[in-house]
Amino acid sequence: MARLLQFLPDPLNLVGFAFTGPRQRETGYNRMARRANKLRDKLGWEPGFLNGNGGKPKGMHWSTFERLTAQHDAFVQASLAKIAARYRLPQPW
Repeated sequence: MARLLQFLPDPLNLVGFAFTGPRQRETGYNRMARRANKLRDKLGWEPGFLNGNGGKPKGMHWSTFERLTAQHDAFVQASLAKIAARYRLPQPW
C-alpha cells in the first residue's frame, strides 16, 4: 500500500510547502501576553495585563495562587520588555 501511495499525485500540489499557523507567526511579546492572559483566566481576573491584578480565588491554595501570580508577573515583565525593545522605548523598570 505504501508503495502505491508514493506514486499517486498530490491532488493539491502541496508537496514541499510548509504551512505556518498563527502561533508560529506570533511575536514574542504577543506570546508572553497570551500566556499571561491564560494565567489571568485561571486566577479569575479580568483579561488584559494592563488591568491590574485581582485577588485570590476562593478555594485556591495560597501556594498555588502565589506560584501562578509569580508566573503571571514574569510573563507581563517579559512582554513589556519585548514591546519596549521592539519599539525602541526606554525601559523604566
